[in-house]
Amino acid sequence: MSTHPLELPEILISIGYFLPLWKRTWEDSNYFTFKPKTLISCLLVCKLWHQTLLPILWHTYSRSGADNIPNRVIIQNSPFFNALYWSLSAHQGPFHCRHLSTLSIEGPYFRDNLYGESTLQRDIHRQLVRANPGLRTLMWCGPNPRTTLETDDFSRLRSLKHLRLAQWDATGGRLEKVLKAFAETLETLELDRILSDTILPGDQQDQDDNSPSEHPTDTDINQHGRDQLILPFVTRLGLFDSLKSGRDLQEAGFLCPNMEQISLHVDKATSPRLKEGLEYLRAQCPNIRSLHLKNCTPRDRLSIKIIESCSLTGLTRLELSGSKATDQIVAAIMAQARTLERLKITTESDELAVKNVLLLLTGLSRLKELRLYVRINVRSLEEVETWGSVPWVKDLEVLSFWFMTDRMEDIHFHGDDNDDSDNDRYRDNDENSNGKGGVDRVLQKGEEAVVDKVFEQVERMKCLHSLTFRVNGVRYFRRPSK
Repeated sequence: MSTHPLELPEILISIGYFLPLWKRTWEDSNYFTFKPKTLISCLLVCKLWHQTLLPILWHTYSRSGADNIPNRVIIQNSPFFNALYWSLSAHQGPFHCRHLSTLSIEGPYFRDNLYGESTLQRDIHRQLVRANPGLRTLMWCGPNPRTTLETDDFSRLRSLKHLRLAQWDATGGRLEKVLKAFAETLETLELDRILSDTILPGDQQDQDDNSPSEHPTDTDINQHGRDQLILPFVTRLGLFDSLKSGRDLQEAGFLCPNMEQISLHVDKATSPRLKEGLEYLRAQCPNIRSLHLKNCTPRDRLSIKIIESCSLTGLTRLELSGSKATDQIVAAIMAQARTLERLKITTESDELAVKNVLLLLTGLSRLKELRLYVRINVRSLEEVETWGSVPWVKDLEVLSFWFMTDRMEDIHFHGDDNDDSDNDRYRDNDENSNGKGGVDRVLQKGEEAVVDKVFEQVERMKCLHSLTFRVNGVRYFRRPSK
């Protein structure tokens, strides 16, 4: 008698990984909610299914899906964890993990490093790092206040590819020693508020700012013993402490000559030797094609210089967080039109003029992804009418933006204000949306004018598979084709 395919563990495992387990919390986010009901139902079918699918159920531990699970259950199943994302207020363990490939130790505001691990938790975290020599991704935010980074904690790791360190004292050559250990495997490096006397910017004052040399050379760097450390396989570098001078860019270029993507904080940056630093970075790292600038609102002139000068062949991806949506910023972006494929602008305190939105949508001919998390204030019907004058970029695949209509009662739109017959066509339901999408509530007449113009352009985009935009807080979304 032949064995049924669903009695073969190999087939069950393959099917198990296709069952829905994590649901994206909201559009364009990296936050997911644990939804295990389907998989749990499968666990109850029989003993074989339970034994085979249980490791899949517990493959990933994240606070976002585990807050209501008793600590004893987490401890019992922790040997199954392959990825562990620990944060404050989550379960405290102990975790009996030996096969982790991903470990993230962070506070609730890890990206801004307002909090890190406590001293009491540190021993648990160090044990997790030491007990998992197969780690490929490690993101480790240290205690607050900052304590010493112990290099012995990394001694057993052999295949680390992605490393993020935050809130550590790595002076005395500790950072250099850690990085040297992974020089042949590391592909991504991110450093945030690292106190270090070598390699990359930390909290200490740049001692070379008053040097008589206007353009530090490789010889200058080598005199500090840095010639022995090069990370040839790092293609993504993130420096999330404030960029202080061009010297920081020079050291980054010397350390990672093959980098393709660089992320910088520029909120407290000053301009000493910036031109020389950019020239060195461009010459030393000719493959840079992706740039992410964070917290750049107070330093838009500096941001413009970096956008214009950091890439030798032109940027294909650009992200600006906190930047003022000025004409000058848009002009700097348009200068990358020959190569730019992905653009994201995020700011909570500024507006983007409609004319500049149209400039981006019509002038960036190679654009495939555009995300504008910035208010686009529509003040008149005439502005809306201009949207149809020139076709938008036809090869866009992802489009997301946010419109605000100003003083709706003073804007006169076409149509009878008493005619509500068409309002239901924008409701969030499959019957009325014809599979194209829907909104969270019924739109008003003025809002419909904005949506209609967007639809008019979107219908021409044959490659578009994801569309999200807001009009006065009403969210429209386009569902993927079935």
